Amino acid sequence: MSGRDSRGRFPQGTSGNRRGRPLKQTKRYETLEDFDRVLIDTANRPVGKTSDGKEGPALFQYAALNLATGNTENRLAARHFILMVQEAAMRQDRRTFCREEEELRAARLAALKSGGWQGLAEYDAQHL
Repeated sequence: MSGRDSRGRFPQGTSGNRRGRPLKQTKRYETLEDFDRVLIDTANRPVGKTSDGKEGPALFQYAALNLATGNTENRLAARHFILMVQEAAMRQDRRTFCREEEELRAARLAALKSGGWQGLAEYDAQHL
């Protein structure tokens, strides 16, 4: 028995999926890199819409405007948010730099292993 009505639809509150709706997978934020990514994504999220229907400023821009205009509403929170985003961005830059340095080290080591000192010198001449 399908349990459908005359138009082929299931009655309200039931479905044909006997196992039910799958559980929602929640993201886990376990590392500082995860937190930094979420913080930077949040800072770039638009606050709302303007009166003409366009996207409003990003949350980071809105916090900076609050501080610049002297708006007393949540000045401390805006300042703290800006500092947190700056620190997150600096950590992201450092991670990117370290990854690039590690890739360069690995490539130079591979050139040294395959061609000796001459291979390393050729790699450096081409890439540095």
